[in-house]
Formats: sequence, structure tokens, C-alpha cells
Amino acid sequence: FGSRSLLVAGMALMAAGLGWVAAVSTPTVEYLAMVPGLMVSGVGMSLFFAPTANLVLSAVRPEEEGRASGANNTIREVGGVFGVAILASIFSATGGYGTPQTFVDGLVPAVWFGAAVVAVGALVALAIPARRRVASIRIAVPSADLALGEPALVPERIRIDG
Repeated sequence: FGSRSLLVAGMALMAAGLGWVAAVSTPTVEYLAMVPGLMVSGVGMSLFFAPTANLVLSAVRPEEEGRASGANNTIREVGGVFGVAILASIFSATGGYGTPQTFVDGLVPAVWFGAAVVAVGALVALAIPARRRVASIRIAVPSADLALGEPALVPERIRIDG
């Protein structure tokens, strides 16, 4: 499928799941009402994080993989810190911990904002170049077949980028 399609699908699912949680959140919401959104977001995260590492590492030469992996992990951690800070700021500006209603008043806008950011990320991920297709050509090459004592043809695969 390629990394791009998995990243876009993963972020779209995360945005949809977060949107679900924001839409159903009330002071009296039952946990089971939130489970579908949490499950969809979880699937989206699994489709996002592993392909991200693959995309980063496939974009550099083997001798640069350590630095690329470190940069990827650092950016992910710093992004998480900023994300928590921004969402906490939205929560505290619009709600609080005083009552269940003030908690939901802060939670809903923060989660909607998070969903919007992830949805924009999905759109931006569409700009990632598509995976190049690799053509396979089968060539028969002679090989000594010791059991029969006669040459046999063994197919070999040759990859050509195109």
C-alpha cells in the first residue's frame, strides 16, 4: 500500500475517532458510548506510527538511519508536549474541574481542536510522494542441477525502479 496511504488513513481515522468522542461527550455519557470513537482512534494510531518510522528510514541512506530515527523520535516527543500544552490551554480557557459540566465544557473544544489538527495532517500527508512502483522481470539463467547432471533453468528476480 505504501506509507502515504497508511498515514492518510491512520490520521483520518484518528480525526474521526476524536470527533466521535467530542460529539458524544456530556456530563452523563456512558463509557460504552465513547468506545467506538476510542477504538477507531486506536486503529488510526496503529496505522500512523509504524509507517511513519518506515517512511523516515526509507528516505535516508543506511548510514544516516540512526540520526533520522533519533530526529523522528525527538520530533514526535516534542510534538506530543506541544499538543498536550495547547489542548490543556484550550481546556482551561473554556472549562475546568469544578463540575462535570465545566469539565465537558473544556473537554469538547479541546478534543474538537485535536481532531481538526489531525484531519489537516491527513490532508497534508496526501502531499507525500507516492511509492515508486518496482517492476519485476523474470530472467532464466542456467544453473547446474547436480541431481540430474543436466543444466536447469532457475528464475532470478531483477528489480528495476521505474
